Amino acid sequence: MEKNPDVHLTYGNSLRLGPACRAPTVSLEDHDAPYQVIAGRDLLERLCREARCFISSPTVVVRTAAQKRVGYYRAELVHTDDYEMWMRFACVGSAAEIQTVQAVQRSHPQNRSASVKNVYFWDLYYEAALESFFANEGALVDRSSRLQRIARRALSERAYWGSIANLLRGDVRLSLALLRFAVTRNPRTLLIPPLGYLLRRWNGTKKRSAKSSRKQHGSSVHASVDCRVRFRRGREQD
Repeated sequence: MEKNPDVHLTYGNSLRLGPACRAPTVSLEDHDAPYQVIAGRDLLERLCREARCFISSPTVVVRTAAQKRVGYYRAELVHTDDYEMWMRFACVGSAAEIQTVQAVQRSHPQNRSASVKNVYFWDLYYEAALESFFANEGALVDRSSRLQRIARRALSERAYWGSIANLLRGDVRLSLALLRFAVTRNPRTLLIPPLGYLLRRWNGTKKRSAKSSRKQHGSSVHASVDCRVRFRRGREQD
């Protein structure tokens, strides 16, 4: 932030541990972690294009002045208040993605996110966050209607393939709910399957795998963890 005055928000990677896992052994790195500065508009478009929170909230550091400018969490967004706030930060300046592990998150049954019943409700929560943003600060963003269409299409496409996945698992009720969600947000999905979504997911997975393999050497967290851990960028609800 000292080197980049326009950066108002930084975030990195986090490790997620299960309830029975011990904390990993952590060692300090002897060099600065690489980072990438992302223009606010680019970050906002990515948040809309993915329609989910890929930013790991425990790793976030913000400028106090920027926090006062954008305001605080909106209490009505029970599970996606952080996602909506990062969109507001994207409106006031750039962000920096730090390419190293900065936090350890523990998953347990008492996590607030554990109370969300299934992916259908996650879609509703993310939709509520997007609607809140575009009804307020987002309404003043340049080409706001385009970003809203991008976000609506992303929600629809994820719900569509979630419907297919749950149908194959035998959960017909959830499959129908997701399909209804997808079609009402983007009627074209009823006629044309959103194959582009699968391609983007595939390309994203390959990029994350390549990044993870490059980070394995010299990571700030040793591999001496007595249970399975994984890198996590935000909450994965797909």
